[in-house]
Amino acid sequence: MAARVTPGPSPATAWVSVAEPVYGVAPGQAAVFYGLETEATRLLGGGWIRPSPSSP
Repeated sequence: MAARVTPGPSPATAWVSVAEPVYGVAPGQAAVFYGLETEATRLLGGGWIRPSPSSP
């Protein structure tokens, strides 16, 4: 899925926005980011999903 990743409020955080709703994403799961290149897929980074500030 395509996503937009922007730096978060502290150095070790990021905000991730997806264009369409994603089912089953929950705090505690891993998030992994890949960049698509012409010959291979490249791992860019990853981290752990935390609740958003607006979640109940």
